[in-house]
Amino acid sequence: MNTQFIWRNDDMNYQVEIREIEPVRVAYMIYKGQVTEANALFPAVFQSVDGKINNIPFFIYHEMDAQTMQGIVDVCELTAEESDNSAVKTKVVPGVRALVTQHIGPYDTIYMAYQAINQYAEANGHKLAAPSREIFVKGPNTEEPPANFVTIVAIPVE
Repeated sequence: MNTQFIWRNDDMNYQVEIREIEPVRVAYMIYKGQVTEANALFPAVFQSVDGKINNIPFFIYHEMDAQTMQGIVDVCELTAEESDNSAVKTKVVPGVRALVTQHIGPYDTIYMAYQAINQYAEANGHKLAAPSREIFVKGPNTEEPPANFVTIVAIPVE
């Protein structure tokens, strides 16, 4: 069984690998609706812990309809602080063994990263599990153009 896999399409090469993702403590809000609008909750999460975060926000996708882009998402910021806002909760997100790849580019092409992970899983006999994560390493909060956004996609394996 391979531990790394390179998936290529016309626009991007994806290196997929198996990683152990450590548990993390987060402040989060649950968003239900058009997932492209979920990032609007980040300021409230940030403010609820007085800005004491590690500045790498992420989403946990509990449900997602790829056709309608409707879903249920945890909007998360890593922090050791307690929230002072009743709408923002804190929890420890458990560690997982996951297939992981990095997407460089705008969010509207991130589906290619998911395709790469799915192809790797199929080729290597892995069964994907939920929930998946998108970790925003470099995005709109960095004032980078969308072509330079960096997002890590991680999907747990059983």
